Amino acid sequence: MAVGKKLEEIIKHRGLTQKEVADRAGIKPQTLNNLITRDSARADVQILLKICKALEIDMSVFEEDAIKEFYEDHPRAEKVEVFSAATDNEIRMLTLFRQLTLTQQGELIGRAELLTEQNEEIYKQEDIV
Repeated sequence: MAVGKKLEEIIKHRGLTQKEVADRAGIKPQTLNNLITRDSARADVQILLKICKALEIDMSVFEEDAIKEFYEDHPRAEKVEVFSAATDNEIRMLTLFRQLTLTQQGELIGRAELLTEQNEEIYKQEDIV
């Protein structure tokens, strides 16, 4: 699915209008409308970033479809298993992480950093004892 169709789905799912999203993103409504109606596989990254921020979504929502389309267009390309070395828990965390808003992702990253710092302190204390 190209960028336009995916955006249209997300906007409808959120119960927003294109104008509301364009206003939140600080872009012209016509720019968003053109992106959706042309349903291009490509989009200006800066504009897409603004739209994603306005919708509180990560740009990664477009990656899976882009990767799928790439391999459909290049059937002989060698497929790389991105998660071949990841544990089940790591894959689960990434899947859940991608479903969060950008704000929630930032909060989760902050909490993970805090836990990491706490672990480092524990390890330092164990080394001293």
